Amino acid sequence: MGKEALKMKTSRTMSKIHAWPLGGDKSIHIFGRQNTDDSDDEKMYTDPRIAQTIMDIAAEQKEHQNRHRDDEEESIQKLKIGLAGNDDHMVEDYDLDIDEDPWIIRQFIPENPTPLPTLADELAVYGTQGQILSHYQSGKLPKAFKIIPSLTNWEEILQLTNPKGWSPSATYEITRLFMSHFRAVQSQRFFGLVLLDRFRENVAYDDQLHPHMYSALKKALLRPIIFFKGFLFPLCESGNCMLHEAAILANLLSQIQIPAIHSSAAILRLADMIYSPPNSLFIRVLLEKQYSLPHRVVDALVLHYLRLADHPYTMPRLWYQSLLVFVKGYHGDMIPEQKDGLLSVCDKKPHAMFTPRIRQQLFSTYTPEAGPCSPLPHQQP
Repeated sequence: MGKEALKMKTSRTMSKIHAWPLGGDKSIHIFGRQNTDDSDDEKMYTDPRIAQTIMDIAAEQKEHQNRHRDDEEESIQKLKIGLAGNDDHMVEDYDLDIDEDPWIIRQFIPENPTPLPTLADELAVYGTQGQILSHYQSGKLPKAFKIIPSLTNWEEILQLTNPKGWSPSATYEITRLFMSHFRAVQSQRFFGLVLLDRFRENVAYDDQLHPHMYSALKKALLRPIIFFKGFLFPLCESGNCMLHEAAILANLLSQIQIPAIHSSAAILRLADMIYSPPNSLFIRVLLEKQYSLPHRVVDALVLHYLRLADHPYTMPRLWYQSLLVFVKGYHGDMIPEQKDGLLSVCDKKPHAMFTPRIRQQLFSTYTPEAGPCSPLPHQQP
């Protein structure tokens, strides 16, 4: 057969395929185009393989519909049999002949069939992941662990991996993973449930912060307001924060650039808490950044020191240090009444080293007759 004959045969075949209508509508053809002209010159053609694929799909759909129709008829027939009650001859029509020799059937059953996975198996998987993470040093995290951030019950699943046993390297990598997948609320929960405990255990065991734990906290501080809510504030409110823990964390805060608005919010919250010496350390570190504070924060700090002036116990050096940093950097933002109140604090809680320096800062820009002076320029974030 020559090329011309082959070409004519293909054209006739494609013409038949094109003219095949859907749903009996002769104006709508297989590709959804409307045939408005019957002339052979304007007909649309396509590759024979594509046309064959479409025909196969149509045949498969038709077969599925027929099978579905047969299943419905069979269900209806069974329902009729059930409603017939004790009609024995109808039941006998559906009686199956399964009288087989048992040993013939047993030879097809494997001796050690594979059991179906159970809930205990799933729990054991994450228990195994915890053992791997306890010795993890570098490389990729286990694949089963990477799906945890997408689970709704991620907290329960995470506890199955025993976070207290994670290595510092694993803690860093998991913090990176969760920081990139978690929303604000989830990240805050992760900081409080996992990262805070790992930090305290690391400091208690090694008496210092592991480099990978330092990197994990530094990574967490990329979202400072979430870090404060999920890590710093719970640590201060726990009532058992050790000064050594506070010193390590304060050193980290002093090295990280924190936006002024988040720093101000943290100072405001710390000033309103029940007092503990670590609070003064964190307040001092944040004040030393010398960001411009809103008047609300300045007022809260003044009330903080006025309230503690009537405290029955002797105040620690950390409290006087934070007060000195406050009046040194922000005395220009105070009104005369606030300065008078802080002078009375010095009278009630004198300290041989710090009280004279605090008085000096307060009197350097204020006398009762002169009133407040202009604010000092502060470093902008």
